[in-house]
Amino acid sequence: MPPTQRQPVESSDNGDTSRPGPDTGSERARTPPRPSTSWVHSGSGYTATIDGRDYRVTKYPADSPLAAPYGAYAEGRFIGSGTTLDSVKGRCNAHAARMRHRSPASE
Repeated sequence: MPPTQRQPVESSDNGDTSRPGPDTGSERARTPPRPSTSWVHSGSGYTATIDGRDYRVTKYPADSPLAAPYGAYAEGRFIGSGTTLDSVKGRCNAHAARMRHRSPASE
């Protein structure tokens, strides 16, 4: 059986200006940038409200049986942990972004 033959494919950069170029995003709907999140020191952690949801980052005590020193909570529900304060705050922001893109019917 002969090996499969492949047809050469022309490059789109061959100087043909009749075809539109790559999308530069200029025609995309512009959405305003997300405002930066302000975290407020509260007790042994930090709190913030992102898109109307309350988020909390807690520093666990050194003798805690948990594997990571920080935990993240969304409206009182544990959403994950991390080794640095910034990584756990980032987890909260990522959770808020996922919730933002969810359709109301799936909640």
